[in-house]
Amino acid sequence: MNMMVLKLLEKNIEVGNMKYKLLKPIKGLDWKVGEEKEASRRDGGIYAMEIRGVDIALLEHCGFIEEVKEWKADELNLDDEYWFIDDFGLCKSSIWYNDDPDKFRLKTNNIFQSEADAEKRLKEIMES
Repeated sequence: MNMMVLKLLEKNIEVGNMKYKLLKPIKGLDWKVGEEKEASRRDGGIYAMEIRGVDIALLEHCGFIEEVKEWKADELNLDDEYWFIDDFGLCKSSIWYNDDPDKFRLKTNNIFQSEADAEKRLKEIMES
C-alpha cells in the first residue's frame, strides 16, 4: 500500500476537496468515464459524490479513478513539453529549457498544457 493510501486511512484527517476523474465504470454510480467530480475527505472518512463512505484511496489504488492535478505553466521542469502559439498563429510544441523564449512565453501567458488548449486560446483570440 502506498504512502498516500496509508495517510488517507489515518483517523481524523482533514484534507479538503479534491477532484477525480473516473477511469472505469462503477456499477450503480451515476458518473461517466472521463468525467471529473469532487470528493471530500474529512473526519477519517472519505466521501465521494453520490456514495457516502466510499474509500477514494481504494478506488484510486484499483485504477477506477485518478486525482486530477491542476496544470500550472509556472511549475514546468526542465525538459517538460508545452504548447504555444507562434507569431504566425500556429500552435507548436516546445521543451521547457527555462531560457529567454520560455520565460517570455510564460510572462505573456502563451504556454499551454496541450495542443487542444493552445488551439482553443487561438480561436478565442481570432474571434475577439
